Amino acid sequence: MVASIQALTNQDLALSPADDGKRYELFGGEIHVTSSPAKRHVCVSYRLASMLSDHIVQNDSGEVLSAPIDVNLTPSTSLFPIV
Repeated sequence: MVASIQALTNQDLALSPADDGKRYELFGGEIHVTSSPAKRHVCVSYRLASMLSDHIVQNDSGEVLSAPIDVNLTPSTSLFPIV
């Protein structure tokens, strides 16, 4: 007999302690630990977010958010985008 493993949910991820400096994401009910972005990635992302924010503010057309912020796509998928 094979034991079935229940898929984790966004709520399970939110209840887990994550004060260890790592990034945890939930994809398809499984938790994945992802590494920090490289310096070049952070610099490019910052410049892009800055340009987008300027455009959004000038056109009063929304808001630009940068990480850390969880993006809950489904009950069993919660991603933590790198900015």
